[in-house]
Parts: sequence; C-alpha cells; structure tokens
Amino acid sequence: MTIRKYFGWILAVIVLLGVVVYLLPYKRDYMYWELKSKGYPDLYRQLEEYSFTQAPKKLTDSFEWVVIATDEKGDGDIPNWPDAKELSMLVNADTLWFRYTTYNNIDLNEPMVSIALYHSKNQQASPWYGTIQFNYNEMIAVGYFRENLRYKGYNMLAGEKGVCRLQYDIESNSLFLGVPTNLMVRYQGIEFIASIGLKGLWNDDFDGIQLNRISI
Repeated sequence: MTIRKYFGWILAVIVLLGVVVYLLPYKRDYMYWELKSKGYPDLYRQLEEYSFTQAPKKLTDSFEWVVIATDEKGDGDIPNWPDAKELSMLVNADTLWFRYTTYNNIDLNEPMVSIALYHSKNQQASPWYGTIQFNYNEMIAVGYFRENLRYKGYNMLAGEKGVCRLQYDIESNSLFLGVPTNLMVRYQGIEFIASIGLKGLWNDDFDGIQLNRISI
C-alpha cells in the first residue's frame, strides 16, 4: 500500500532525473551543432560539441585590439535583440579574433555572429540581406539556438567544418569569434562585413567598418 501511495511521486522523480541526465551535457558551456541555420541555408550540418566559455582575461584585456567598426545604437532589426556597437580585431600566434560588442547585454542562450566575404570573382555572389549593400560568396559563421530540449547550430568557415571558436565576456557585453590564421591567409586583403544576431537569425550589421579588408 505504501508503494502504491507514493508511486506517482516516485515516477515523477525518476522522470525528472532522466530529464536532468539528458540535458546535463548540453548546458551553456557547450554547443551541440545539429541542423542547418534558419538564416543561412548553405551552412554545414554538424554533429559535434564545441566549447562555449568565458573568454580568458589575457584575451579580453589585451591592448592589441584594434577597433575597425562602430555602429549606431538602436538600429537593429528587432528591438532587444543584439544591438551592434563596436567591432574589433586582434591577431595572435594562431588565431584571428573578432570581438563583437553590443549596447545591450549579450544573450548567452542563442548567440550568432558572422563574417560575410567577397572572395572570388569566379564564384557566384549573392546580395547581402542586411542593412549594408554588399555582395558576398563566402561566409564565416558561428551560432546556435534552442529547439525543444537541445541546442542546434552551426560552426563553419567556407570549406571547413567546426574550426571556429566562440567565447563570451559578460562584463563587456562581447562575443569573440576566433578563426585559425592559417585558414584566413586566403582571405588576405578581401573585403568583408560583420553582423550579429540571435536564434540563428541576423539582426544588426556593423555599418561603419573602417578597415573592411582582412589583414593578418
């Protein structure tokens, strides 16, 4: 009788523990890439996990950051979504870093950052759908969004899968996109634009890019 009396509670606890165990590997420190982006149909399908952690102080506090773009406040497509403020670039031994700083608090649940490039005149180009008039034919993008009980997203550099790194700094409202320099050499001198978004969707461009060519 005692077991029957508490059977419902016991079953509820078992189910709850099962959900916790199911979700444990997919906490905020990881991104589980699985499906194509809602905004970028050409992105790669990923079935791997990549770390998503606080950027180290050595990176956030470096004096080598060069501001290459600023953007006006409040010109994002959707209010309260990431509102682009400042784009900076830094090159260290093996990584080209882009720092996306926003006016509002960064969203650690479903972030998105991207770089669109016009790489080759021999490849078909598409018009950029943001606020900047730009034709692009290659994309560097990292981001993810929550769907049901898991995070799904993308990590790509044209022709390469899962090579980018994404980190954050809550104090400065910044996301950091890191790309291996050996893979960026081919883009030396190439024009580019940068954007930030949420839930796999674009929201705001960095309009005033002063150094609009990749420099390593």
